[in-house]
Amino acid sequence: MRFKNTRASIKIHAVTGTQTVLLSFDINKSKIENKNFLGFDVERKDSKGNIIKLNGTKRFQSLQDDPSITEPKIKNRSLVQTFFWKDYLADPGQKYTYTITAMVGKANNFDPAFSRSIKVATEPLKQGTH
Repeated sequence: MRFKNTRASIKIHAVTGTQTVLLSFDINKSKIENKNFLGFDVERKDSKGNIIKLNGTKRFQSLQDDPSITEPKIKNRSLVQTFFWKDYLADPGQKYTYTITAMVGKANNFDPAFSRSIKVATEPLKQGTH
């Protein structure tokens, strides 16, 4: 299924399968110019209200190299630093709300600039005949 939310600072498109959700986002360059844009925070909320963060895979080198930071949660902090992300942990036939937040600041202290949410539903595992 395809979903979109294009009425705000962050435009989001989503394509869902049975167990995957592909998210792509777009942001007007003028919204993040000269604000030290670091990437996106991606959060998934299921129909029961459970929230998980979908971490990026690129870590901040400045945090990795800092010997004074010993807390793994801070040292390995990562944002999504691309304009798309894939959630491979979705369940079939479920409804989710994804919130995409543009983050600005410094790697060890970033703040949300603005965010946008999109509601999606995954395909059921079995429906009809094949």
